[in-house]
Amino acid sequence: MTALITHHGDPAGLAEHTITTWREAKEIYRAKHMRQGLYDGGAVMEGVLVNLHGTEHRDRRRLENPLFRRDTLLPLRARSVP
Repeated sequence: MTALITHHGDPAGLAEHTITTWREAKEIYRAKHMRQGLYDGGAVMEGVLVNLHGTEHRDRRRLENPLFRRDTLLPLRARSVP
């Protein structure tokens, strides 16, 4: 997998890195300065969780997470799946 990484949040320091191990992937996934770039831009993806960063991302996740819990989804599944 290849990732574009900004060092210390500096867009001028943008560099391409190849991720080759699970350890590297975990580190990159948890890095606060990492930004998702695949879907940036465009009206369809504007404001979508995957494109939010920092406190805006955290706050939206906290708001939406209960919607995807098992105890929330099971009753819906029982009504919609024969």
